[in-house]
Amino acid sequence: MPSDGLTMRQRIAALEQHLTPNERRITTVILADYPFAGLVGIQELSDHAQVSAASVTRLVHKLDCAGFSEFQRSLISELRRSPASPVDLKQSARALSADSPYADFMERIGEGLASLAATLSQTELDTVCALLADPSRRIHVAGGRISGALMRYLALHLQQIRPGVFWLDTAPAAAADQILSMRRKDVVVISDMRRYEDSLLRLAEQVETRSSPTIVLITDRWISPIARHAQHIFAVPVETGTAWDTGVPELALVEAMIVKLSESNWDTAQKRITHWDRLRKTLEGTAPDGEAGGG
Repeated sequence: MPSDGLTMRQRIAALEQHLTPNERRITTVILADYPFAGLVGIQELSDHAQVSAASVTRLVHKLDCAGFSEFQRSLISELRRSPASPVDLKQSARALSADSPYADFMERIGEGLASLAATLSQTELDTVCALLADPSRRIHVAGGRISGALMRYLALHLQQIRPGVFWLDTAPAAAADQILSMRRKDVVVISDMRRYEDSLLRLAEQVETRSSPTIVLITDRWISPIARHAQHIFAVPVETGTAWDTGVPELALVEAMIVKLSESNWDTAQKRITHWDRLRKTLEGTAPDGEAGGG
């Protein structure tokens, strides 16, 4: 068992830049529900991450564990050292404070954001942002009934920053036309949260079959079935302990991407935003800044 005093979460963070894509898929699953996701059987964990059991074994060796059993004993040891019991830690449904329900709810949202910051792979985020910033790649964005609103928000901002960004409609006729025009070097960003949508899964299957572009999945800790078709996965916390999941951490991830992309090549982004705003105002019939109005 590792004897350096580091938690498995800390060991994963230290090794992040040296992990393979498949190993990062596994750590995404583990960190999304840490440490409980690592306490299932090796086959269940590999199935959840859509990788082979051998990939899990290679990862635990990199984490300085002799095998999967030792890896799990380390996680159990962490739980035993915790001030709260595993039952307490796993308990999710809890009533909002009767005296200050809004403050309690906001505190839970803050916990979700802190969890995202602690589990988000900087290497994975940098890799995806580099793909989205590449002007030779076209970007296609899709989302579900609720998550689609956040994906449209992402698409709108990307369209202001760079050309070649398209909303990928799940309606069969519209989707078929767009899928047929995709290229292998394109990037498809899909958000699918629990109560996963069959239409998005069929879309991802056909995108992969017809064009094999890079698929980026934004999902929750239970991991959408689309993961088997995705090359990059972000699992964001959504639970609030109420009947409603939150989209705030996903929005924070989206905005982090937007900031990273715009600041990585600000001169180009600034020029496009300036032309975008000027053309938008002309089309609206309003005067661009510094110009006289007119019908």
